[in-house]
Amino acid sequence: MLRRIITSLLALSPFMHLQAADQVLRVPNTAENRMILEQLELEHDCYGKSPEYLDFLYDKRAKNLLEQRNTFRNILLRNSKVYVEDVDALNRSLVTRDDLGKYHTLEETEASIKEYADKYPDLTILKSAGNTHENRNVWVLEISNKKTGGDKSSFLIMGSHHAREWISTEVPLALMKHLLDNYGKIDAVTKVLDESRIVIVPMVNPDGSAHSRTKQRMWRKNRRPVASSIGVDNNRNYAFKWGTTGASPNPSSDTYRGPEPMSEIENQIVVNLQKEYDFDTAVSFHSYSELVLWPWGYTGKIKSKDHQVFEKHGKAMGQILGYKPMQISGLYEASGGFDDMLYADFGVLTYTIELGKWFVPQENEIDPICEKSIQAMMYLFENAKNPLPVNQDPAYVTKGILQNVVRDLVIDDNQSRLDISLSSLSLLPDSAIQLAMDGLEMETRLRDQIFDYINRHRSFHRMQN
Repeated sequence: MLRRIITSLLALSPFMHLQAADQVLRVPNTAENRMILEQLELEHDCYGKSPEYLDFLYDKRAKNLLEQRNTFRNILLRNSKVYVEDVDALNRSLVTRDDLGKYHTLEETEASIKEYADKYPDLTILKSAGNTHENRNVWVLEISNKKTGGDKSSFLIMGSHHAREWISTEVPLALMKHLLDNYGKIDAVTKVLDESRIVIVPMVNPDGSAHSRTKQRMWRKNRRPVASSIGVDNNRNYAFKWGTTGASPNPSSDTYRGPEPMSEIENQIVVNLQKEYDFDTAVSFHSYSELVLWPWGYTGKIKSKDHQVFEKHGKAMGQILGYKPMQISGLYEASGGFDDMLYADFGVLTYTIELGKWFVPQENEIDPICEKSIQAMMYLFENAKNPLPVNQDPAYVTKGILQNVVRDLVIDDNQSRLDISLSSLSLLPDSAIQLAMDGLEMETRLRDQIFDYINRHRSFHRMQN
């Protein structure tokens, strides 16, 4: 149904945006369009996206701003298409019953987790990882065969960083049921739970999730009052590269980064879980866009030193799901995200999976999305137990040093850390550095900048000696 609605809407003229209803418009993902959207602070990076297009909310505020900037309006709308004609009407059509139909309310989510913990005591540990601003529990279910020992791989599976993305809770719940109901029945499931520890957090943002389900369907953030507004975007609040690119300083924005890095309880909970479990691999489910994403998000100037590993498993999951796999920054640059933080600070192989074609897919789409997602997670559990290299060859080490240089040079300008990295690089031949830059697919201007720093560093130390 939704697909037919959207297909018909895409055929409309871009300048037929005359009705009062809030719409979602689709525009080409160009530097010019991104500049306009960012300058006017029009919400776009929290809607659908791909390397080819961006969706943004065309509401009363957006219309007023664009009417005041006629040049911007003409540029932005000249190749636009209507993706959703009436956001409120579409949301109402998706779930009409008070009990949310097949979607879980907050209370039903908690009840389901507790039910399965009680049903499978030998395979589960249930705990609250903390309490939110509105005093709700963030429930965590650890799933593993308690009777098997050894050094088990740990996986983190999360949903509902963003409140309105209801399908992102359904997938972790479906995965929980699949693993527990099929232990001892399906060999692959039994092997995974004998050898691994799966930690599931279906609703990391319960305050926002409850608000979206009961009061304001399109709510995205958590519910902590900040300045003159309410809510912080948890997926812009992580410490790594916080507040640099693709995150708003405006408290009323849907992508508000928060007053400081790691200011939010939900983000602190995620980091505490990482310190407790030492995850090897992590997946955060979101919606929408049908994408499999991995670091880096904060910059598109380089790929990560582990890009080949990310790409290998990302492509495999993308094939299972029928989704496009890519580095996050291939869409646009965004900072303070879950993926970059867990990978940069803790060395975790981390993915974001953007589910479906809308925040709340039609009920008949839930089961197919969940089934494909379970297949993708089973692939990951079986093939990404110890995903990143342990024995690091010189080329890999050099890529890691260059990765740190970019971290400190491009945005942070952290001179003390930068000096340490440059000292290491200055001892290497240029050919080895160039080879590592090739491996990172580093852009040319950045290569020249780094070589300039290295040569100045070498000259300074020659003079000192």
